[in-house]
Amino acid sequence: MTVYNTFTSPNRCQLYTNFNLSEAIKDSGDPEKITNTSILQFLIEYYGEEMFPTSSSGSSIQTLGFIWPYTPTINTNVSVEYATTGIVNSPYQYNNYIRGQAPSITVSGQFSANTVQEATLLLAILQFLRSVTKQRFGTSEYLPGSPPQVCYFTAYGKYMFKNVPVVIQNFNMDLPETVDYVYVPNPYESNREDTTGVPTLMTISITFLVQYRPSDVRKEFNMRDFTQGKLSNKGYI
Repeated sequence: MTVYNTFTSPNRCQLYTNFNLSEAIKDSGDPEKITNTSILQFLIEYYGEEMFPTSSSGSSIQTLGFIWPYTPTINTNVSVEYATTGIVNSPYQYNNYIRGQAPSITVSGQFSANTVQEATLLLAILQFLRSVTKQRFGTSEYLPGSPPQVCYFTAYGKYMFKNVPVVIQNFNMDLPETVDYVYVPNPYESNREDTTGVPTLMTISITFLVQYRPSDVRKEFNMRDFTQGKLSNKGYI
């Protein structure tokens, strides 16, 4: 059974980024001439462009990411910052609004791997999460100092989460002792006996911070459109 290939609705819980993530992990700084040979390429070959359809100005943008195969648990935290002012002899204190805080989103869900193909995909998902939590660094890096990649989170339709720009604050994965492991031949290795073990069932939990561009917020945000839901397609929550 291939659970990852069951894509019945565009509202499934999914995380993706523009394909330029491949530029951050390849061996050369020339983004035009080098083909991405990372295990992440497996995501593109397995899903195909139809899995993450996004467009800009009528042109298709190739994306990279993954779908939660089973319905995950999603927790959203929205907080507002207030300063407390006290008046002498008053029985109450008064709260003065300062600013809103960017919402945080925590998604926790299970992933299974019953075949070598599914285990390779799960291994690619883990490598994807490790990649989008690293900045570019080192003398041999292309554009050193660039921050981690901004991703986009979508789940359950535009009035819930639709293309919300996020950065990954942390992710947790468990390698349980009570399940079997599928061993995947390592990419780049000529010795096919050199393998990596992937659990047949594991839980991955990810915490996102919503990351809007300041220029977009200044130009696009207003309470009239927000309360009417007109900004939902642009990822405002």
